[in-house]
Amino acid sequence: MPRVFFASSFAPTAPAAGSPVFELRNPRGHALGIQPISDTVVRVVHQLPLDKFPQKTNGGIAWEPPVSSATVAMDSTTTGTVKTAALTIKVGFEGCPRLEWFTKDGTPFHADSHTQNYLPTSEDEFTSTEPYVHSKRNEFVYGLGESRGSLMKAGKKFIMEGRDALSYDWETLNPFYTVYNKKTNLWHGIFYNNLSDSRAEGDLLWGCFRVYKANSGPLDYYVILGDGTLPSVLTDLMLSADPHAQEAIIQFLKDCRTNGFPVDGLYLSSADEGNGDRNYFVWNRARYPSPADLGRIVEKELGVQFITNIKPWLLAGHPRYAEALAQGAFVRAAPDAEGGTGAASSWVWACGFASHKPGSYFDYSARAAREWWARRSGRSCLRTGSRACGAIDNNEMAGMMDDEERFVGEEGLFGEKGGSMETRMGWGGGEIRLGSVGKAVQTMGMARATYETVLAARPEHRPVIVSRSGVPGIQAYAHATWSGDNSTTWKALKWGTKMTLSVGMSFGPGLYGHDIGGFAGEHHPSPELLVRWCQNGAWHSRFTVHSWKEVSTTMWMYDDIPGISEMIRAALALRYRLAPTFYSLYVTDYQRHGWPILKPLLWHHSVDPATLQMDEEFLFGSHVLVAPVTTKGATTRRLYLPAQTNDGDTAAQWCELDTGVWHAGKAGFIELDAPLERTPTLVRAGGVLVLGGACTRNIYDGVASRTALLFPAPSGASRGSFTLVEDDGVSNDHTGKGVYTELVLSFSAAGAGAEVIVDCEVVTAAYKLPYEVIWFELPVGDARRVVVKGGKTERRRQSGGREEVGIVV
Repeated sequence: MPRVFFASSFAPTAPAAGSPVFELRNPRGHALGIQPISDTVVRVVHQLPLDKFPQKTNGGIAWEPPVSSATVAMDSTTTGTVKTAALTIKVGFEGCPRLEWFTKDGTPFHADSHTQNYLPTSEDEFTSTEPYVHSKRNEFVYGLGESRGSLMKAGKKFIMEGRDALSYDWETLNPFYTVYNKKTNLWHGIFYNNLSDSRAEGDLLWGCFRVYKANSGPLDYYVILGDGTLPSVLTDLMLSADPHAQEAIIQFLKDCRTNGFPVDGLYLSSADEGNGDRNYFVWNRARYPSPADLGRIVEKELGVQFITNIKPWLLAGHPRYAEALAQGAFVRAAPDAEGGTGAASSWVWACGFASHKPGSYFDYSARAAREWWARRSGRSCLRTGSRACGAIDNNEMAGMMDDEERFVGEEGLFGEKGGSMETRMGWGGGEIRLGSVGKAVQTMGMARATYETVLAARPEHRPVIVSRSGVPGIQAYAHATWSGDNSTTWKALKWGTKMTLSVGMSFGPGLYGHDIGGFAGEHHPSPELLVRWCQNGAWHSRFTVHSWKEVSTTMWMYDDIPGISEMIRAALALRYRLAPTFYSLYVTDYQRHGWPILKPLLWHHSVDPATLQMDEEFLFGSHVLVAPVTTKGATTRRLYLPAQTNDGDTAAQWCELDTGVWHAGKAGFIELDAPLERTPTLVRAGGVLVLGGACTRNIYDGVASRTALLFPAPSGASRGSFTLVEDDGVSNDHTGKGVYTELVLSFSAAGAGAEVIVDCEVVTAAYKLPYEVIWFELPVGDARRVVVKGGKTERRRQSGGREEVGIVV
């Protein structure tokens, strides 16, 4: 790469309103700005000459205001220092600028290469590199969203593009990653503020570095230190074809219940209108003679959320295409395209594998598109009786190909005009090139338009938007996603776990999972594969059986094989009983901090270096270690038990959830029995799991019962607690009016044979609980006496041959 672009020297500029606290410029028009926006988050932007390189904004970079603690000092004519209360950045600018980053105590955690930084490669494509050099391999890199391969990403190369990938090989990414340095025990994060196609890689050529290249600039990134721990870094970032389809759907839901499987949501995948094409917003009346009746039966009578699938385009042959075209709802063609400045024509999916026809994408930055979307979504989807759900699909916008196509820019895509995300991502208002901002901004716009449509139509119900694709910040509007059109293979099951952990390390949406049994493939999952997939999926925050096969995958499809359906029922029954724990973790970990529900072992055990590359086991919350079986024919499972925790426990003890057998964590592997009916699951001493009642119809069957499973260590003193959050699960009162109840359930025990003292502290009590007592249980075989802390009203009962204690709430 020619460094001639930076041959001319840089010099600092005087601070000005709307500029960063530290800025360098050279005679060729390059500018490098550094802006601490909090004590632990710093933004860096390298801006190319605007007359040569089109940028993503119409009016330059919009900078956030600096943190009040930020100071700047010039140390010499070619060096300077930027400081906040938490970090120091040393800037050298003799020729190519170089940034070195230190914590407030002087510990280095990040540095640019000595020889190549911030390099453009041609007049047509802007490529920015940001290498980091260290004396030897101490770094472990995680994140990049739904990225292929193992959890740890150091030394690998990734391409970030939006693709509609059927039966893919696990390779969709997110421009955020975290870095752990085992020498300094520090974590930091890098977020690239760019949604155009890009690449990220690591190599040893220049001495252990990472590089990021984007097709459109400027180079705009944030360095996030937090307090040097992984949780703080993520917190700081948080800123089918059937001629009688209607009857078949209703019967399918009844079959679920008849076969002993509760169900809460039904996804209606796209279906053709009757002419062979998938025309969304239009019902095929031959297959669905009365959508309103369908919605009423599904939602009201069967108690299942009805979720319709919609795409971000209309085929040119769609009966509503002319209407939307006349209203100006589509992305505009490039100025030099045939037909002038009318709607851009793209190849979009029509129906079936590799079927594509001309169509146009909606421009969600156009007021007309928003209005059309809201009107037609309401008429064709929500009027069926769907409470407040929508599945937005194929929203990678893969068919947009011409960088000169234009977005109107009348409406914000990330939020209201002037919102922080909108400003930071560089939407300056007015018409803008696709190639300047990337097509993924429209992914965000589709989510926002759908969320606002659903909320306006059903203000009394909680909107749940499921989006196949996402970008950082989409959580504001889309709450769930999945790994797309996976394949029916053991590989997909195994590598899906790794992907789950990677997404969690990348601030992905809080509800995440994979199509159980695999979506694509010429064959069904074998009985063994289906059981193992359900067992794994039971711990994910999103559990959906979904397939594109001649006969759909169902959980009772192997009823003729003794034991198979019973094993799947058991996995699903456990998942449903765990609902209170799932929801509480969603609130306390994800919603409040941006932390995932499923975490890699390193989250709580990174002091043990062996955990840094482990991605086939996971933690549910903080204390539950799940070792899913993902190998065909396996009847045992080798798993690693850490001895140390990041909070200082150097003698961790682990209890098998189903047997009550304890193991001492010895920083080594153990082998547990894993017959087909079992997934080895252990709970670390101090853990608490809150269970609801058994569910046979849907999740609301279990709301009137709560039991807390406690795991006091079998030897030595131990204590533990869990924050339980409850609300009605339907309305928006929990966020809009603060109507929820929060309880802290805790226990303590002095050691073997000692009483286990339990307590329940009420933090807030604005929601009337549908139960009166929380019962406390010990592991299987633990005969210690449970005692309620003084002052609490208690209840006692006999269950399974032992006395149980409850606290009246």
